[in-house]
Amino acid sequence: RFEINFESGCVAARLEINLRQKRLHDSMEYADGTSARAKDGTPLPVGPVLYASSKYISGSCASENKDFMACKASNGDPKACMSQGQAVIRCVNSILTKVDSACPKELTAFSVCLDTHANKFEECRKEQSAFEGCAGAP
Repeated sequence: RFEINFESGCVAARLEINLRQKRLHDSMEYADGTSARAKDGTPLPVGPVLYASSKYISGSCASENKDFMACKASNGDPKACMSQGQAVIRCVNSILTKVDSACPKELTAFSVCLDTHANKFEECRKEQSAFEGCAGAP
C-alpha cells in the first residue's frame, strides 16, 4: 500500500511504515525482531497473542480465573494459590492451542499487528476480522 500526503510531506515515512508492516507480517516477527512463535511452531503466550485471543480466553477460562482471583483475595500468601494459577495457565494454553490449530496464520498476523500498533485494536480490524472469521464465535 502506498499513500501520498502532499500537505505534510510524509510520503517517505508512510512508505517506510507500510514496508516495515509488510515485512513483519511476512516474517511473523514482532516489532523488536523476535519470532511470534516458539521453535516448535506454537504461538508464544505473550501480550499480543493474549490480546488477540482475549475474547476466547475470557469466555473459556472464566471459572479458572474466578477461582484464582478469589483465592488471591482471601490469601496473603501467593503460594496458597499456585494450583489455581496453574489451572488458569493450562486453560489459556489449551485455548491458544485450539485457536492456533484452526487459524495459525490469522492468529499470528493479528498478534503481530497488535504488537506493531501498541495493542490498539482499531488499527488491526482487518486482521481481527480475518482471525475471528476463521476461529468462529468465542
